[in-house]
Amino acid sequence: ATIFLLALTTALGLVVGIACVAARSQLPRWWGSVLIVLAGGTLGAAALINPDGVDFTKLEPLSLACLMFTVIPLAATALTLWFVDRWQQWWWQNRRRTIATAAPWILAVPTIFVSALFVAAVLLVGTAAVYLRFSRQVLTNRVGRTVAAAASVAIIGLSSIALFNDVSAIL
Repeated sequence: ATIFLLALTTALGLVVGIACVAARSQLPRWWGSVLIVLAGGTLGAAALINPDGVDFTKLEPLSLACLMFTVIPLAATALTLWFVDRWQQWWWQNRRRTIATAAPWILAVPTIFVSALFVAAVLLVGTAAVYLRFSRQVLTNRVGRTVAAAASVAIIGLSSIALFNDVSAIL
């Protein structure tokens, strides 16, 4: 179960990383960082916290369990965004460094549990988003910024409602 959890979270990290890159190009100011972390964190917490889940029947105190299952996705999204911010100066421009940095993470995904096809699809989408001219134009125009901000706020709102309902049911 632990290996499956690591594989699943690694695959989700790839998706979150691509989403952070796309959102980061749209929301480059400090408020963009806040929106990205809150959207990823609340969405992750809402997905993790389930009143019927085994974690909330075995862990005590329940309030601490809910807090930790909320903080972990927030911290993971913040860390992913930090990597995106630090690495964007050289990512894709220095191909050797990009390959040397990405290869261990790609190889760390246990393909027994996560399909190699899924990993290839994530990498293909990420590469297309970086290289295609249309993607660059969409990701840098005013409409794209508005859509990214609205999507972030919608994700935060809907995830917060789901999270609040689940935590209320648990406590």
